[in-house]
Amino acid sequence: LPSATTTATATTAAPVAAASAPPGQVTSAPAPASSSRKRPAKEMNDTTTNQNDNDPDEATLTEKQKIERRERNREHAKRSRLRKKFLLESLQEQIHGLQEQIDRFKDALKREVAPDRAEAIIDN
Repeated sequence: LPSATTTATATTAAPVAAASAPPGQVTSAPAPASSSRKRPAKEMNDTTTNQNDNDPDEATLTEKQKIERRERNREHAKRSRLRKKFLLESLQEQIHGLQEQIDRFKDALKREVAPDRAEAIIDN
């Protein structure tokens, strides 16, 4: 895995649609002229050090820490899948309830309005 210290400054350019590119293809915008100057290696290292001091570099993690991180990630993914499953079930129940409500409204409309007029309303 690449560490945060290898991040290039060119990744900050926002993607834009190029005039010569086919439709739907995105290219990177050219860097501004003022930032095209190359910096000395020392200055480059100062600005590309690990951006997040709370997250240790992947290379410095012990094997135990890596296993613990994978386990936490597995548990989080499992909880996320369960949340997604319950949300999907809840939405399906809502759909079913709303479809039943629509059917009841249609039945009430057919009872209260002339059959040909009710069909015209329902079809719209």
